[in-house]
Amino acid sequence: MRAVTEPAADVVLACAYLILLTLILFSAPILTQVLLLLLRSDAATAFYDPLTGLRNRRGLDAAIIQRGTDPDLHGRTAAVLVVDLDGFKLVNDRFGHVHGDAVLRATANAIDEAFPPPAITARTGGEEFAILTYVDSRAAIDQIAGLQSCLAANPEVGTTVSVGGAHLAAASVARDFEQAWSRADAAMYAAKRAGGNAVSFHDQQTR
Repeated sequence: MRAVTEPAADVVLACAYLILLTLILFSAPILTQVLLLLLRSDAATAFYDPLTGLRNRRGLDAAIIQRGTDPDLHGRTAAVLVVDLDGFKLVNDRFGHVHGDAVLRATANAIDEAFPPPAITARTGGEEFAILTYVDSRAAIDQIAGLQSCLAANPEVGTTVSVGGAHLAAASVARDFEQAWSRADAAMYAAKRAGGNAVSFHDQQTR
């Protein structure tokens, strides 16, 4: 009796292994796609601000490192801009955080419109945004004016921005960005002290 049942058991076991192997082979592509989707989702969370869709600080750093190796941008001028909403705390206090979030999204959309690629745009915290644009001083001021006009034309925003800027060579962006950002941030606070709704490039100010 035992000699009869052992082969039968072996057949059952072999069939079970075959079924399991078939399931693994057929499910592997599905599992791979699921894993890729999860990785993409993690990347989006890691490098992009979920509220505005702009890069966050980590995404900004990664983009700058990548852009620093682009030979097409060498020999060009770049400008680091820090954009801060004027009186945003009052907006939140008066209208609530839901409206404040809508203002941030509208501001992010306006920034993306005013600074198309190869510019890099990011929300770096609260109501503050950072921009790396590959243009000279005059063109950067024109882009900022376009941003201000776009915000003024949007009733959902209802506030102005103070902008600080600093220039650097495009070829040295990866090395010198932090220093330029620090200068741009100081210039932005100078624009705030001038009453807001202003632009400052460390050695000059414009309304």
